[in-house]
Amino acid sequence: MENLAVDVLSPLVIPVLARFAAKLAGKLLASSDAPPLLEGAWETLEGRWRSAEGVCPIEGDIYPCPSMSGDLPDTVQEDPCVSLDISLDPSSEVDRTMVSSICTYWTECFEASIQSGPLQMGRSIKLWLRYADSSNLLNIIDQACDVDNAVLTPSALEVLEFALAILKGSFICANSRNPISQLLRLYRVLPDSEVLEEMIVVAVTSHLPPFHDGWAPRAKTLDFSLLPRHLPTSGKSQLGILPAVFVSRLFQKAIWNESTSHIVSRLVYAQSNVAREFVARFNSGARTTIPFEPLLPAVHAVLDSLGGDAIDLFHETVVIALFNPRQPAAKNMQRLAVGQFALESVCIASRLQSFSSLADLVTGLAERGLQWAVRHFSGPEGEDEEDQ
Repeated sequence: MENLAVDVLSPLVIPVLARFAAKLAGKLLASSDAPPLLEGAWETLEGRWRSAEGVCPIEGDIYPCPSMSGDLPDTVQEDPCVSLDISLDPSSEVDRTMVSSICTYWTECFEASIQSGPLQMGRSIKLWLRYADSSNLLNIIDQACDVDNAVLTPSALEVLEFALAILKGSFICANSRNPISQLLRLYRVLPDSEVLEEMIVVAVTSHLPPFHDGWAPRAKTLDFSLLPRHLPTSGKSQLGILPAVFVSRLFQKAIWNESTSHIVSRLVYAQSNVAREFVARFNSGARTTIPFEPLLPAVHAVLDSLGGDAIDLFHETVVIALFNPRQPAAKNMQRLAVGQFALESVCIASRLQSFSSLADLVTGLAERGLQWAVRHFSGPEGEDEEDQ
């Protein structure tokens, strides 16, 4: 917020601001290694509080301050967060500019720490990352990508995850720095980061065919076998930067989330070799650790994009093992996302009828889909559901 209203500084808030301001002032100004720019940033922040209340909450040396070389103790972590939330707005360009030098200082501290040894200032760095501009955040990622994995302590990885979460909110695929390759480099450091995977999906989405969303198989209207089986390329948008090792890592993940499902489904539509690699992993039994819901769209994409050839690729026993537990009598239908399940599973079942031993399974899945449709499209009370 550009101006801090006087009535916000209630008697309950002033002590919090005072404690935070004293501690922060000591960290930033009492040390000889604090750059001059920090003093100007702090004086501006101090002036805001002074103009709002007529007195500066840091006057008086009554609170001891930790050394610049240390991190904020757990006991004082809550006060700074509350105070900054009241005093600064991360979405305000004015506020971000005012504290930019402080943010730059702490991001440089992070870069220095991952080069020289264990991170000691994780909390302080995270405190200010919300107000850092995207170039500072991208610099943090650059630094992490350039170091040996062994140097990145859990505290450093936590800072990276936090920086990614902030970047995600304003992430644009067409960023001038073209961060797709950078994100893939970071994937080596954070292979299990859901936030990072979501950002990679965003970065490549505009260059991949749409994944299946549960409607009727698109192969009925589009002949995928006639489409070129390679990723489109156009200047810096070239998706040849999605290396085979990245795709293999996706298949090797024991747990898939929605983002994993999206990118695998889209890659299946784009490249037949990806579809066949997915089928190989599926038949190997690796799919037993993957939740059923995110796996379903990828199976559907294979059937849809490869047509009749895919039926011969899937092992009959593996398909039965996948779908049989989901028949109506086996699970409480209210516990699943029945709508999406029914749309996907009925479409898949219709493509598997060439498996002679799957007749009962296909019937069960179809019945489940019809039960969902009856509930979903039921009319006014009293209307015959069977007619509906």
